[in-house]
Amino acid sequence: MQELENHGDAQYTASIEVGEQSVRAIMDTGSFDILVFSKTCGSCGRAAMYNQSKSRFSRRGALTSNQLYGSGDVSSSAVYDRVAFGTLPHINQSVWEVQSASMPILSNAAFHAIVGVGPPETPQADAWESALGDIKDVLSFLEEGKRPLRTMMKKAFESVRVAREVSKNKAMLPSMAVKTFSICFGNQPGSSGFFIWNDNAAIRDPGVFSSVSVVGKHTWSVQLTNVQLDAADGFSTLDLGYLEGAGALIDSGTSLLGVPTPVFQELNRATMKLNSDCSNAHELPNFAFKLGGTKFVLPPSSYVAKVFGEVPQNLQSLVRLRHPKVKHYNETQAAACQLLVMEMNAASSFGVSFVLGVPFLRQYYTTFNIGSHKEDRNLQVAYSGGACEPLAKKSEDSKAAALFLHHVDASKLYVPHRVLLAAQSGRIRL
Repeated sequence: MQELENHGDAQYTASIEVGEQSVRAIMDTGSFDILVFSKTCGSCGRAAMYNQSKSRFSRRGALTSNQLYGSGDVSSSAVYDRVAFGTLPHINQSVWEVQSASMPILSNAAFHAIVGVGPPETPQADAWESALGDIKDVLSFLEEGKRPLRTMMKKAFESVRVAREVSKNKAMLPSMAVKTFSICFGNQPGSSGFFIWNDNAAIRDPGVFSSVSVVGKHTWSVQLTNVQLDAADGFSTLDLGYLEGAGALIDSGTSLLGVPTPVFQELNRATMKLNSDCSNAHELPNFAFKLGGTKFVLPPSSYVAKVFGEVPQNLQSLVRLRHPKVKHYNETQAAACQLLVMEMNAASSFGVSFVLGVPFLRQYYTTFNIGSHKEDRNLQVAYSGGACEPLAKKSEDSKAAALFLHHVDASKLYVPHRVLLAAQSGRIRL
């Protein structure tokens, strides 16, 4: 079990070792590689920590990578180094050393690395799918009796080379012999969370957990249906539809809930009469939905918060605050009480998509089961107690904690690049 430190009720980081250097990392179920920000990166802000030259075990890899992040990109190169998590044995692992970046959040980051704990086959599958697309482009020219462009041929050869190189690298989770892991973020403001490797709580006490099948081919995605705003003071139950289903990405790296525009509009309407001090937030409806046929309920504290700080520039089109001017929070200056969700419209093979980020994992202790085959991959989900323990039903402590609103530092809001790209392109690959 590793403790996850809370940073502004927006980021949670674990202490890990890379090249015998201690860094703080976001444990991200929505990504798939290990990224470390180089000490020599002049554009990586406070995230720049890893010094490859100080490691006794590192060696350079053959690949470089450019990843698009909304307002810019990240350029990195492959490095092989020793990586360690908590008390688990060190492993020799490929990591991406970020050497330049254009991510506004890095200037105020509490992390120095991002550890992707998405399904382990995804990097290889993505690399070969990209290579196949480039090969098909060449074949289409040949089938029409045309000579492929030299740039097209070069791109196809390079894509195959990259895919072969990526396939040589064993993914982190199999390297560590990890079959399951669990995540729970404390549901009280300012509280820490926990990441549990090879967790067997769902095996020890199966009656506490609900099983939800993973439907995503290469992500921790499930089918979501029957979205509602449950009855509350002054509100009758409002059915928001999605009876035919939608996709929902369970993403520990995303600071907020991500919802389509129709849901955002109803949440916005429900919160119009919020008092500036949030004193009437308990009158708001719960946000409810079904995952794999089981109903899950999120309290108002999952979509309303006391917010201060400025939203990073590359997220301002997705997170629009009613009161964006509160720069700091202290005893004499109150944070602004307001709706805090991410509006995104991204289609997938399962319909419109939701993102169940940190607020979901504050309410539900979630075990991610990799399984022997993708067909038996699933989530085991239980109510989370005040000390991040799995419960069969909500305790009085956790019910009370649900009414406490978080003080969120908007400058630390984080969204992984896969989710950002989906929001910008209107399409997410689950």
